[in-house]
Amino acid sequence: MAAIKVLARGWTVEIDDPDNPGNYSEINGLTSLTFDTEKKDANTTSFDDVGFETHVVASRNKKLGLEGFYLEDQSTLARDDGQQLVEELSEFMDAASIGTFRITSPAGRTRTFRASAAVSGVGGGNDDPTGWKADLAGSGENAIDAIVASAGISALVVRNAADDGDATAANYLPTWAIGTYIYAVTFTTETSFRVKPTAASHTIKIYVDGTYLESVSSGVSSSAISLAADASKKVVIKVNEDDKSTLTYDIMVARIS
Repeated sequence: MAAIKVLARGWTVEIDDPDNPGNYSEINGLTSLTFDTEKKDANTTSFDDVGFETHVVASRNKKLGLEGFYLEDQSTLARDDGQQLVEELSEFMDAASIGTFRITSPAGRTRTFRASAAVSGVGGGNDDPTGWKADLAGSGENAIDAIVASAGISALVVRNAADDGDATAANYLPTWAIGTYIYAVTFTTETSFRVKPTAASHTIKIYVDGTYLESVSSGVSSSAISLAADASKKVVIKVNEDDKSTLTYDIMVARIS
């Protein structure tokens, strides 16, 4: 397959929990990310260069800028796990000020790096959503991991929320096919629905209209998702298996009456 242009929203940025190494949390709520590189040159100019300057690169560093919206659960007061870990890291000094991050491209190319963090831009105007910004400064060499294909979802059910516990109730999703990542579902009078993905050994995250809803275990239904008459919802399911590529499934759910 030829290389193609990819959307920035397809990248995933995660931070490792220092209290539970190897347990990465996605940094949600992002609206943009920016890669920057820096270098310092050593001047090697001598008389032999007859007036032309020469140099070699003495050191290199990489930076990652993240911007988005501040996320907070209004009922439990809990923060987004990823954002909170970045904020905690930004308060530390000395050795504790360097954390481990992982960034994954839409195709699953993963880069793991160590970095410090500075958080700013939390706020906004009277009618603005609260902003959130973090600047990550690399420390040491980046590690590029090999891309390994994830098995992905093996089964998916979409059904009326009220029928979720009924084993005989009808499912609304068209025929499921491994390797197909876009689906459409049409309801008639249902006011809410649930999705139930099956993906063993995967982290499963569900988003509704671009907003993170929750993480579910394999074979467990999501919370009820409301659906008004003559309206639609876009459900995105991201599944990730450790050290393998992230797969994304898009489900358009519409109600016609």
